[in-house]
Amino acid sequence: MKELPSLSTPVHVIDDVAEDLDRTIERLAKLRPAEYDRVKKDEAGKLGITVKALDAEIRIKQKEKDLANDAPFKTIEPWPHAIDGADLLCSVIKTIRRYVICSEHTARAATLWITHTYLLDVIYCSPLAIITAPDKGCGKSTLLDVMADMVYQPIPTASISAAALYRTIEEYQPTLLIDEVDSFLAGDEAMRGIINCGHKRKAAFVMRCDGEDNKPKRFSTWAAKLLSGISAKNLHDTITSRAIILELLF
Repeated sequence: MKELPSLSTPVHVIDDVAEDLDRTIERLAKLRPAEYDRVKKDEAGKLGITVKALDAEIRIKQKEKDLANDAPFKTIEPWPHAIDGADLLCSVIKTIRRYVICSEHTARAATLWITHTYLLDVIYCSPLAIITAPDKGCGKSTLLDVMADMVYQPIPTASISAAALYRTIEEYQPTLLIDEVDSFLAGDEAMRGIINCGHKRKAAFVMRCDGEDNKPKRFSTWAAKLLSGISAKNLHDTITSRAIILELLF
């Protein structure tokens, strides 16, 4: 049986062992059950782990794949090589201005907001982004579409209920895309409350009774939220005061 690295083993050697394990688990998880059963004893021996531990790793990997397949968005693979952050941001700005007539300021603000959607695990405050314009045909939906192609795990929320909204956030921590927000929030205090309370990480949750026993349960509302609408900047100040306004002109 292959020996595991000791505490004195150099870090790069431990990393190599971990990579070998990850690659092997990935390969074995793709096998048919009968084929996996035939090879798992030998594979466990090569990895220096028990068959029971290998079975557990395979179950975890398969569950991850099942969740990924059920997710309402595509899984984006990280770029394989290091990139220059400044060049990337400049490219995003150019992409926005290629499709949307807007000021440099608006394009820069949109770019920084897009970037922040990938950082929710390490930041404390997530400002809303509100796309607004004085009239129809100014490019609000176009900017929403362009940003949707670049934000982290985008989910459109048309016709979603408040209960489905906080459950979606709890499950995926997506970027919520809320078009025609004027109508979306009209008279819906529960929905507005969910939007409001997701501004700061510590307060980003709602308590709801859930399950057959109706016990109180905490649901996360910590997610990036992109709103769009003609009168969006005239929304309740509890929303606009937490937002970056992306205003488009004629």
